[in-house]
Amino acid sequence: MKKLLSALLASAMVLGMASTAFAGEIKKSTPAPTTKSGSISQSAKRQPDYNVEVDVNSDNAEYEGGPFLYKYGPEWAGESEDAGGTKAEVAVTVPEGQIIDRISVHAATKNITATVKRNQGVAIGYDSAKKRYPTSNNKEWLAPVITLKAGSGVRAYELEDWEVEVDATIGYQVKDKNGYPISGRANRTQEITFTIKNSDAAAYSRMRDLESGTTYTINKQNGSLFEIQNNITESSRVKCLDGVNLYFKGKYGYQKVNLRVSTSDIAAAQKYLGDSYADCYEFLGSPKLSAKVKCRISAGKDQYVYEYNKSTGAIKKLATTYEGDGLSFQTNRLMSYIVSDKNVKDGNVKKK
Repeated sequence: MKKLLSALLASAMVLGMASTAFAGEIKKSTPAPTTKSGSISQSAKRQPDYNVEVDVNSDNAEYEGGPFLYKYGPEWAGESEDAGGTKAEVAVTVPEGQIIDRISVHAATKNITATVKRNQGVAIGYDSAKKRYPTSNNKEWLAPVITLKAGSGVRAYELEDWEVEVDATIGYQVKDKNGYPISGRANRTQEITFTIKNSDAAAYSRMRDLESGTTYTINKQNGSLFEIQNNITESSRVKCLDGVNLYFKGKYGYQKVNLRVSTSDIAAAQKYLGDSYADCYEFLGSPKLSAKVKCRISAGKDQYVYEYNKSTGAIKKLATTYEGDGLSFQTNRLMSYIVSDKNVKDGNVKKK
């Protein structure tokens, strides 16, 4: 019995070790190789910021780290919460003598999208000593590049995990009589699946504290998410757009809000008003606040501000105060607003 138990335990240990996935890091890429003229290679394309190296034994490998991804932010994603961006490129390289024959990707989480360009399956640059590329067709062979793009929703306030699964066929290069790799040829291939991911690294945008007596401007660099931690005793201003400002003062308690505004046309409301040239302002996600906030929208004294509920289709004219360069009103639910010269009755765009 003891011998049998020992054998079972040994088998379990072997199986456990066999199923353990390799864990690595998504690394910052090394500088791109240069062309014959000394310029950056990859046909003047941007060098991918990140890199993972795989081989024929990388099945079930996991690579973690790398970019922080924001739906609203700078274009390129950095490696920290304060350096996040909307997209990142990850080169997939292999050891010398191997080649990726096929590769495909799919996002395993909803807060990200992923596509891949196979290229030649390796990363071979110009050999300055031999004055040629070390390939059968004397051309630069590039590594596959995975492009990651943020996809978090407007209410994704907290940083969340993102994950992408990659399927690939990888093998050994087939070389010509001169010892140069032949394009599109591989032998002793293996099917592998590996994962690239990052923990707490995806949200709608960067987050800021909203404090008393401070002015904030929403932009891609600083983000549109705000964390209100205290009562606002001195008026604080948030410049959502050139023509839209919010003024906070009151007991808001603790909450998080997205204060980004879209100026895209709202066709149904504009049709109801009979004013196709009306100015439209939509607070994404219709954030609800614990206390009222004053909203001022740039408008003329003789214009009107209408609140539009996209969910119900209801549209109503607001009571506003003219303050020099705009019309102001107070609300604790920021919706979609239309500034128009037309004076029409309240109604519903779905019932007109």
